Amino acid sequence: MSRLLRLLGAVAIVGLSIVLATAAIYGLIRTGTCGAPPGAVAVRPCPKGTGGQVLQLIGSIFVLPAVGIALAPVARQLLAGLWWCYLWLAMGAAAMVVAYGPASPPGSSGDALGVGITFLAIGGFSLLLILGLMTIARRGSADAEEVLARARAEGRLGPTRSPADGDAMATLAGQLGAIARAREAIDDDPVAGRLRKLDELRTAGVITDAEHAARRRAILDEL
Repeated sequence: MSRLLRLLGAVAIVGLSIVLATAAIYGLIRTGTCGAPPGAVAVRPCPKGTGGQVLQLIGSIFVLPAVGIALAPVARQLLAGLWWCYLWLAMGAAAMVVAYGPASPPGSSGDALGVGITFLAIGGFSLLLILGLMTIARRGSADAEEVLARARAEGRLGPTRSPADGDAMATLAGQLGAIARAREAIDDDPVAGRLRKLDELRTAGVITDAEHAARRRAILDEL
């Protein structure tokens, strides 16, 4: 549940950044050139709130997306890529509204049109690129699964184990490791070597079962 909430929060923050950036770029394009550049003779003062729009644009492009993408528990690269695409598309649409909207300021259609076309081209190309990469990755994953399935069908790979099987295999591996360590300890013990030699003599028929039992008891009595 926490992962889902984090993902929803990340998407909401990233979406908010797109909305704020679009609103800021809309206002700045409508404002056009203003202020007092060095050496200017005629000065058109910037409307009130222009500085706030600049700060809003900077924060919505650099701060909010970083927070949202860092908050996402999964698919951060995909979220960042989609944010990039939709940011440019939304700002391009805002510029086109400035150029051809009903409240378009006089003389702003040319510049706004150029900005809108540029932004839409960047966003559209980026979106097509991401969709193409996702398609290639999906096809590669499907091909890999097909190869694995064919290998299992031909007996070159064992069947897929469930998590319970994996736990059982881990337990068995631990038991086998303990047995191997015990055997190494026995091999290093001289008494164990004598008992093993005694077993070999009985197996070979050199001594009888009674002699084997008596000598085994004698060896153990030495401990």
